[in-house]
Amino acid sequence: MLVKTFNFPWTSLEPTQEKWKKYYAEQKENIRTVCIAKVQNDFVGYGSLLNVSGYPNFKNDGVPEIHDVWVSEAHRGNGIGKRLVQYLEKLALQEHHKQKNIC
Repeated sequence: MLVKTFNFPWTSLEPTQEKWKKYYAEQKENIRTVCIAKVQNDFVGYGSLLNVSGYPNFKNDGVPEIHDVWVSEAHRGNGIGKRLVQYLEKLALQEHHKQKNIC
């Protein structure tokens, strides 16, 4: 169901399937935590937390990365993306990850 819902016009079904297989495997290995946003019974967005960022400045400092946040166009402007990011930040802090201010 996720693959069909989040198969975007700019990609084909195969890469989308591979992406979600990778995300699932990484979640099982505690590399990534994926969060799915639902409104009633519809999947409307997702985001993930990489426990080890690929960015050198973050990776070297042990800072996680909020990665690949997306909300369907029909549900944008309703705070879903903000709530996803806030939830992922909360997860990172609960895991005692460091914060890094980049602004």
